[in-house]
Amino acid sequence: MILKRITDKLKKDIEQFRSSHSYSNEIWLLTADAGMGKTYAALSYCAENKDSLYFSFRHISAELALKTFAERYPDVFKDCTTWAAFFDCLHAYGKEKRPTVFFDDVGERNDKNDFYA
Repeated sequence: MILKRITDKLKKDIEQFRSSHSYSNEIWLLTADAGMGKTYAALSYCAENKDSLYFSFRHISAELALKTFAERYPDVFKDCTTWAAFFDCLHAYGKEKRPTVFFDDVGERNDKNDFYA
């Protein structure tokens, strides 16, 4: 029961941040201990907000992640083969839809120089 309340609180925090920053392109870092419900809260939020996007780096390299993300949302990312192109497409999508975008498990591997650039 406690974990459900933590997850619900994280989801409410996401919604509150989104509603108070609806016209800005700000980054919000969602952190908590492992197993506290961050991923579940993000996925639940995306399920309720269809324009939102969720990407996970869990157990995959940055290179494979780029291909996987582009294939997951082909209408947004078409044939993106670089992170620069990916973020250009994300920027264009953001102007149209104003989505909340989640990148999960980014710090899992140390192979994301192009992602961070």
